[in-house]
Amino acid sequence: SSRARVSREATNYEPFTVLTRDGQVFPGIITRETAEAIYVTANATTTARILRSDLQTIEQGTVSIMPEGLDQQLTPGELGDLMAFLVSLR
Repeated sequence: SSRARVSREATNYEPFTVLTRDGQVFPGIITRETAEAIYVTANATTTARILRSDLQTIEQGTVSIMPEGLDQQLTPGELGDLMAFLVSLR
């Protein structure tokens, strides 16, 4: 069985879609990896533990995790500060 691995720098805030061998789909951010499992966080209260033996694929998501409309709620200065902070995490 193949063992999907995600680079550490890609896991900061990059969305992924994880598909299991039984057809379950888990969209979210990979927040933790162990030898046995990966942890996909979908929101502030939901994290799924997925055994590596159950993994079918891990694909990079195409939708931003930034809440829709956030750019309209922040001032240009606040948005610039947010972008600078996110870039500093790389």
